[in-house]
Amino acid sequence: MELNKKNLITLIVSLTFGFIIFIYFVEQKKSEKINSIINNLYVEKKDLFLSEKQMIFSEAELIKDLIFDKKIISMIEDYIQNPGEKTRDDLIVELFPKYLVLKKYKVSQFHLMLPNGASLIRFNDVNKFGDIVNEMAKAANYIKFKKEPFSGFILTKEGLKFVNIFPLYKEGIHLANIEIAFNYRDFLMHVFNRHYIAFLIDKKFLPNSKMPLCKLNPNYVIDGDVCKYFNKVHVKVDFNKHINILGNYIVFSYPIYSFNKKIGYFIKIIPISSIKEIKDISLSYTNSVILIAVIYFIILFFLILYYRFVVVKRVADLDKLTQIYNRRGCEKFLKSYKDYSIILIDIDHFKQINDTYGHDIGDKILQEFGKLLKSSVRANDIVCRWGGEEFLIILPHTSYENAAEVAEKIRKKVEETKIFGNIQITISLGVSQFNGNFEKTFKEADEKLYIAKKTGRNKVIF
Repeated sequence: MELNKKNLITLIVSLTFGFIIFIYFVEQKKSEKINSIINNLYVEKKDLFLSEKQMIFSEAELIKDLIFDKKIISMIEDYIQNPGEKTRDDLIVELFPKYLVLKKYKVSQFHLMLPNGASLIRFNDVNKFGDIVNEMAKAANYIKFKKEPFSGFILTKEGLKFVNIFPLYKEGIHLANIEIAFNYRDFLMHVFNRHYIAFLIDKKFLPNSKMPLCKLNPNYVIDGDVCKYFNKVHVKVDFNKHINILGNYIVFSYPIYSFNKKIGYFIKIIPISSIKEIKDISLSYTNSVILIAVIYFIILFFLILYYRFVVVKRVADLDKLTQIYNRRGCEKFLKSYKDYSIILIDIDHFKQINDTYGHDIGDKILQEFGKLLKSSVRANDIVCRWGGEEFLIILPHTSYENAAEVAEKIRKKVEETKIFGNIQITISLGVSQFNGNFEKTFKEADEKLYIAKKTGRNKVIF
């Protein structure tokens, strides 16, 4: 394929398109791997969250089993049978020292309730009892019908609580419920970095809350200082998506339910820069893109360099005026051909044309004549300007007789064609066949051309 300007542009466009396709493919693969890592990380953090809830429940159950021995259960039974200040005070005296020990182990609430949810002893405020907190009543009903402990989040006027409530039975009789609660933030701290976790509660459940609105979505109030990581307000981030990428941070959101009603989300913020696998993948793919980019520009550079070399070389072989081969370019072909015929052509009375119309018009006629010659021969035939108004055509693998026929067709076509407006020209032609020596072959064609000119012009001699 000849490397001309059109072909060069086609090559560059194809190369660039291929490079863009490669970049797109690399980015797709990179995104797939990063998304896979993020999805796996989401599941991993979710499993940690759920396993930590289960561990806290198990710890609370163990505390309940250790504290509420037969003696305590009997004292509770005495209160149920004979409610009064003395039996309640006896329970407080017996259990309060244990509450003080539990406080050291992050137990935030130690609460003894009646089966209907009415408070019997709040160990953080022993003077307040007898009331029924709505959410505790729901938990009590859950225990009553499910015959099993309640463990989960509940929403009170004070905010979100994570509670474990266990029923106490004696001989099948439901005596009381025990609430053993931990600060929900404390129980997550050794699993998640506390600086990157928060709880979001739908503000419709806490309409009078003094908690700040979430910067990521003002439909939620937030417990946790994570908004500081986001410079701009992201209006109404959809936490139902579970995974949101905001700037340099990944936001994982896990729904929080209270009695089967979704009340908000636990969110975990992870700086993307802290995930080694993503950094490694990004670096690997970046290096691949850089390598291909370097190869692309090297190929582009050498392609353009080669094109410039070819163009410079071709320009040296072309006639500046007519843009067909000059004598130098023509001679290169002659060296490689061993079987050809030639037609030597001279424009008749060209000096007179220059004198009549001027050299500018003469140059235009030479240009148009060069185009006419090229259009009159085969694609593999060579047309060149030998000098002045003299032109040479090389016809590879063409017999003497066929060359004469081509010459006559060209002569007739020129005679019948108006060149550059209404100017009529004629030509004289000499034909010869290669005889093993170009100089002799050319001399023979030149002699025949001379005869054509001397015997009246506008004719072919062969």
